[in-house]
Amino acid sequence: MQYRKEIDGLRAVAVLPVMLFHAGVSGFSGGFVGVDVFFVISGYLITTILLEERADGRFSLLGFYDRRIRRILPALYFVMFCSIPAAWYLMLPDDLENFGQSLVSTTLFSNNILLWITSDYFQLEAEFKPLLHTWSLAVEEQYYIVFPALLALLWRYGRRHLFAALALVAIASLAAAEMASRFWPQAAFYLIPFRAWELMAGALVAIHFLKHPGKTFANGPLALAGLVLILASVVLYDSGTPFPGVYALVPVLGTVLFIVYGSTGTLAARVLSLRPMVLVGLMSYSLYLWHQPMLAFMRISSLAEPGALKVAAFLASSCVLGWFSWRYVEAPFRNRKRIGRIALFASAAVSSAVLLSVGLYLHATSGMISRWPELMDDNGNNQIGSGLNAAYNEGPYALQADVFASDAAVKVLVMGDSFGRDFINAGRENDYFSRADVVYRYGPGLCAFQTPLSGVLENLIREADHIVLAATLHVDDAGCVPAAADYLAEQGKTAIVFGAKNFGWNNNAIMLLPERRRYQYRAMPLARVRAANDVVGSAAAEYPALEFVNPMAVLADSEGRVPVFTPRKQFISQDRTHFTRAGAQWVGRMLLAHPAVQALAADAGSVDLVTVPAGE
Repeated sequence: MQYRKEIDGLRAVAVLPVMLFHAGVSGFSGGFVGVDVFFVISGYLITTILLEERADGRFSLLGFYDRRIRRILPALYFVMFCSIPAAWYLMLPDDLENFGQSLVSTTLFSNNILLWITSDYFQLEAEFKPLLHTWSLAVEEQYYIVFPALLALLWRYGRRHLFAALALVAIASLAAAEMASRFWPQAAFYLIPFRAWELMAGALVAIHFLKHPGKTFANGPLALAGLVLILASVVLYDSGTPFPGVYALVPVLGTVLFIVYGSTGTLAARVLSLRPMVLVGLMSYSLYLWHQPMLAFMRISSLAEPGALKVAAFLASSCVLGWFSWRYVEAPFRNRKRIGRIALFASAAVSSAVLLSVGLYLHATSGMISRWPELMDDNGNNQIGSGLNAAYNEGPYALQADVFASDAAVKVLVMGDSFGRDFINAGRENDYFSRADVVYRYGPGLCAFQTPLSGVLENLIREADHIVLAATLHVDDAGCVPAAADYLAEQGKTAIVFGAKNFGWNNNAIMLLPERRRYQYRAMPLARVRAANDVVGSAAAEYPALEFVNPMAVLADSEGRVPVFTPRKQFISQDRTHFTRAGAQWVGRMLLAHPAVQALAADAGSVDLVTVPAGE
């Protein structure tokens, strides 16, 4: 296979937008498409090698996986081993447990499946996950488990129709991706059936060249158009773009155009063959591996969202580490004279065993939760590890019903998502619902009235003595206020609307503070949460049917900062959004003593209302 240095330059075009996207740099909102470019390149290069070996009669499955291990595992495992001590030092148990799970799934090339399964409210945000990016390696390796066997079958029984057969499979995968991106976006983004067509696009290019050996298809305008398509998707796409369906055709087609038509001599090829571009391309794998852990640990160690200068410094550090990893880890392992096959397989097996052991230990110990008394309850029991925080919040699902109990003294309807369940937990922990029949209905809360309500919900609203709307809020939700207020007014009802909660940027960094400062630390709620509460609260104030309660205002000091710990030194919210049991107990007493909630608490509970100042 003839070396094309412009393909290495194309790798630079792929990796730099991904790095800048993960860094949150403005103008690169679609930088995630760099992964799609990598998929096409990988499909092209690997298929070219496989087809040439098949044609020459020298294909070996053992040799194929020898190359894959040399290419992928040394640098990957180096980054994973380096990440372990940083994670141990910086991460709280839930985050550390998630990291352990990522160690296991990455070692088994299944992190894409883990991310698909665990993409919900209570999982660590993507920007805080050091091994988030290894999902793409899982997709590639899963593809290369299946593809050599498929290629061998088609080579033996349908060589003349190889292109058509793979094209049909690619079209089926694209069609599935388009449907899944609309209805099951997490599965579409992470899973191999919906990504295979991108790798097969590269494979089809390889077959095209095999059918025309020695022929060049140089075409400057088409090659340049390919680069334009890639760069346009980097700039114009964002996290709201349905992906990887038909929208992914833009960067994939752009990559195909460049590979086919951007041979030596075209303007596009000359640009991507410049020495800096080729060097970045050669380092691209190590750069890709290092940038996400560096950015994640930067955020984890920061009390507030990092500024541009800090982000730039960590990106630069990623480049230095990427160069070191490429020069001193990747290169030696790819040299068969320096590291033979037996040594390669043995080192891979031992390293895999160690990584699996560490990951399983972190999972089994709930992220070594015993190190953190702040996460225990008053009896020294694990309060939130191993998903207990999520399980605690999900407890109110048991209160879902279609009707109130006919003999209920007080009927309380709570409509909302996890924030609604937080409110129920706060009331239960403080015995404010002891005389009430509480019915919980999952939904958007305030914005439920944008569409016609079900008959069940209409009946519940008519029968309810008290109505609580508590769901995730955004600034745009102010537009939901008129419809909700008008409907409730027509029914002669009022509702309490609870605002959004947030307890700062990052709890991990708080635990790095000296103990004398740690428990007094007060966090500034995120700007988007403050803005949503201000805008929605102002809109609700115009309507008598709505009583808005801003949980942050109940807790905030004169600067708007809120506590992170209860007076007993327990986290109010481990994920900075939802209550722990200790948080529900302490904050709940203040929320339920709020003037807008006092009538509900007095009717439904059996304890006296007690106002607990946030400073206590």
